[in-house]
Amino acid sequence: LSHSLSLSVCLSFLHTHSLNDSMIIHTDFHGQYHRDSDSTRSLKLDCHPEHTARKAFAAAQNLCKRTYGAAPELRVVSCNVTTFCYLPSQLEYMLLELFKNSVRAVTEHHAQILGREPLPEVQLIIHGSSEEITFQIIDQGGGIPSSIMDSVFDYTVTTSDPDLKNSDDTHHALQDLFSRPMAGEGFGLPMVRIYATYFGGDVGLQTVSGKSTEVFLKLKRFDLIKLREE
Repeated sequence: LSHSLSLSVCLSFLHTHSLNDSMIIHTDFHGQYHRDSDSTRSLKLDCHPEHTARKAFAAAQNLCKRTYGAAPELRVVSCNVTTFCYLPSQLEYMLLELFKNSVRAVTEHHAQILGREPLPEVQLIIHGSSEEITFQIIDQGGGIPSSIMDSVFDYTVTTSDPDLKNSDDTHHALQDLFSRPMAGEGFGLPMVRIYATYFGGDVGLQTVSGKSTEVFLKLKRFDLIKLREE
């Protein structure tokens, strides 16, 4: 437990400070973020949530097809948000990690119908208010085992390989992270949480073991005055 806690604290510290450095690089001397509409790494005043989500899903779907030969489709159930002010690169990264979990879970859980029937769709609902945007992702991928629900946001905890979640072979997990893009090494959800909370948002989930998972990515609308200064 102490080893896992130390790893999580260390990695969270490193990733947060790396994000700090990235934000500093894209900030001018007056503390304002560059607003180059042609750069996905700059603040975009008219970031389109559905377009960004579809782009992230397409990337996750392509990875899934290359790995398994099949992948579910995306169905946008509803979206009452036109545009909002955010960083497209961070938004796309967070959605990509969440969609990778969903498409992999659906494909593995319904492996017996691959090639014979369409896979259950991944559903997306985008909610908007004056204060925040919420991306609700629903999949029929078998849910998350109750045995790891309390630790899904810990590093190296993964639903794709139950034997890995208690492994102390952190070096192997780090080496293998980029060679198995759909397998999951337990870094996706913790990283999404770091990105989301850095800008005042959060990520949470609900699951029915053996059936489905709902993920809620809540993001604050960008307010330049309230950006964290660390």
